[in-house]
Amino acid sequence: MAFPAGDSPQPHEILWFSDGNVVLATDQYLFKVHKSLLALHSSVFKDMFELLNADGSNATEICVGSEQDVYEGLPLVTLVGDKGEDVAHLLRTIYELKCVFHAFFRVVFDFNVFFWSYHDRHSRDTPLQTVVALLLLSTKYDFKAIRNNVIMQISRLHPIRLSD
Repeated sequence: MAFPAGDSPQPHEILWFSDGNVVLATDQYLFKVHKSLLALHSSVFKDMFELLNADGSNATEICVGSEQDVYEGLPLVTLVGDKGEDVAHLLRTIYELKCVFHAFFRVVFDFNVFFWSYHDRHSRDTPLQTVVALLLLSTKYDFKAIRNNVIMQISRLHPIRLSD
């Protein structure tokens, strides 16, 4: 795919994996990521990648009758209308696990590591831009677990009933 001069999205500094097998393109960034991980979490990506692989055809041929776009020999999926920063929040939520030491695991399991993701649904400090991006894109691409976590976070911070 050719991008207009000067407007070319650039590889994201964090979400560009050398062993990635698909490139996602936005207005600002290119993300070299893994089909299997996206398909695991999103029914939309799962269906898209199944179309890409079915009987040697690809989703672009099925949908619009043209050849699939590629970038550095990998399938290129353009996420039309999605902002690069918003997609970065979504992908970082999928890819980045952080760990903290937790005494409960030390007592019960004889180790003390507890994991949570880039987006912590219990945090009051998540920027509104991140929450909105995750809610919109997790809904659009059917990332159910992420969407549920964001809704839970919003519900905790802004309850529907005063009793909550």
